[in-house]
Amino acid sequence: MKVNHSNFIRQIAEYSAWISEKLCKNLVNTSDEKFNQNIGSKFVNDTECPASSLRSIIEHCMIGLEFGSHIIKSLAWDENDIIQNFRLLTKEQLLERWIRQFIEFKQLLSDHIGKTVIFNDEEIYLGSDFFFAFFNHLTYHSGQFMIALKIVGEETIDLDYMTFLKEIRNNNFIRNLSTESGKNKC
Repeated sequence: MKVNHSNFIRQIAEYSAWISEKLCKNLVNTSDEKFNQNIGSKFVNDTECPASSLRSIIEHCMIGLEFGSHIIKSLAWDENDIIQNFRLLTKEQLLERWIRQFIEFKQLLSDHIGKTVIFNDEEIYLGSDFFFAFFNHLTYHSGQFMIALKIVGEETIDLDYMTFLKEIRNNNFIRNLSTESGKNKC
């Protein structure tokens, strides 16, 4: 049986966008104090890890989206500059930018899946392995969000893939990449 990897990757992209949208709607009403609260996550060497607050997890996911976009567009990469720009944003601006990034990244994916790009003098094939690893990593961070929400005393939400599929079947979450605009709010 031949599997259509492009459709599978698009489905995983939709699932990741659905997770981000659900989290965004949940986080928009979280107080700034809880949003920025240190949740005590540290790496083994006791340095702060990307999951030290709800905000830092979002920033880390956004850096991943930016990095993925830079790879696809074959652009130079300066993580420090991008991190500093994110840190200047208010919570509301950060959440809105996060959703907009997903919309833009999904369009890039749609336009470039199956192509080869040059990034930092290295050929990268934008196939199912690249995108699966990318979106799987974002799904991993959704677990961190649930733990962080619990730690700061907020309600967790159901982000299970089967819930996503059920909502698609019930037409509660249908997107058309060609008609989405960058003016999406949480």
